[in-house]
Amino acid sequence: MAPEYRYTAYTASGSRENGTLEAVSQADALQRLKRQGMVPARVESAEAGSDAKAWWQKDVALFSRGPGMREVARICDTLAALLRAGIALPAALSATADGIGNATTKTALLRFRDGLESGRPLQSAAGPLRDVLPAELIDLLVLGDRSNRLAVVLEEASKLFRKRAALADKLASALIYPAILVLAALGLMGVLVFFLAPALRPLFVSAGVEATGVLAMLFWANDALTANGVWIAASLPIAFGGIYLLVTQTPFGQGIAGLVRKAPVVGRVLLSGDLSVVARSLALLVDSGMPVQQAFRLTGSATPGDLGMALAHAAERAEHGEQIAPAFRDADVPAAFSQLLAAAEASNQWPLVLSDTADLFEAEAGRGQERLAELITPALTLLIGVVVGFVMISVVGAILDINELSF
Repeated sequence: MAPEYRYTAYTASGSRENGTLEAVSQADALQRLKRQGMVPARVESAEAGSDAKAWWQKDVALFSRGPGMREVARICDTLAALLRAGIALPAALSATADGIGNATTKTALLRFRDGLESGRPLQSAAGPLRDVLPAELIDLLVLGDRSNRLAVVLEEASKLFRKRAALADKLASALIYPAILVLAALGLMGVLVFFLAPALRPLFVSAGVEATGVLAMLFWANDALTANGVWIAASLPIAFGGIYLLVTQTPFGQGIAGLVRKAPVVGRVLLSGDLSVVARSLALLVDSGMPVQQAFRLTGSATPGDLGMALAHAAERAEHGEQIAPAFRDADVPAAFSQLLAAAEASNQWPLVLSDTADLFEAEAGRGQERLAELITPALTLLIGVVVGFVMISVVGAILDINELSF
């Protein structure tokens, strides 16, 4: 008996249909749906979704109203498939919104549809999307509509956002083992605080000895957590939220990010990832018909730090008929990036050269993440081992002191 696949697909009229079918493989299921005149939006195994991800791999956007990069890519894929099937954009937006769980994103897409149906130009009707979806996607929608290549542009945009999600996944995967080490160390400290400290306290009380050093800290932590554990647990989400906002939404956080980006190893990895995203965004914008100077300005407005300023400077140079590559000489970017921009400018093959540039720095970022993981894991292991060893030696030393007093 052939495996069974669940599917979500759209009919020629734009209505959404869910169901199951038997097929040899996922590709076979897709072909069967297409032969039936349907546009598949999702096909997955009935036993375990082939597109499903483990909880630690899911695209989560904390404190964000909009979807993550992978969900944005899925929206682009669905819209492109419906448009290629001959469905009008308003109906395609309705069908796409019907399959979205994020209420904010769904509302924005429906308001965009309402604007189009009322006769407003696409650029004006897309206003509700600007606070939810990436700015580049909105501009790409406008460019695709003007060039009558909206389906093609959406397919390319999907690739761009999937690349961004893949970079984030690689970094998250590299940090899984270090995170496990940290959690193990926290678990061990919990055992010391909640089990060992209460067991040792009576010995000190009976001997009339005051605990010092690490053992005194364990006793203090046990008292504090026992007396105020509920309040501390309730305040943790607020504390983490405040720290997140402080780090991400304030000049203080921007200063920390700047320091991290100047670190020898981490900084280069982050810069390579940024350059990959920048080059791919530029390639997509220029290939969609946007003038080079406007593409640099738009990408620069979405890029923080010195790199964003360099992109804005490049846009100004292009507007004045000057060469673009020199704008990056003082931006602390690899010479290869400036050289590739110069090659693109000289050959006027912007999309091709920029795509190759994105591939180059994406590979460099991947190698850097692997090296970073190789450094972080033994460093954390050594640090945690030293801390745990120091705590254990201090505890054992205190117990021996009590034994000496007793005898």
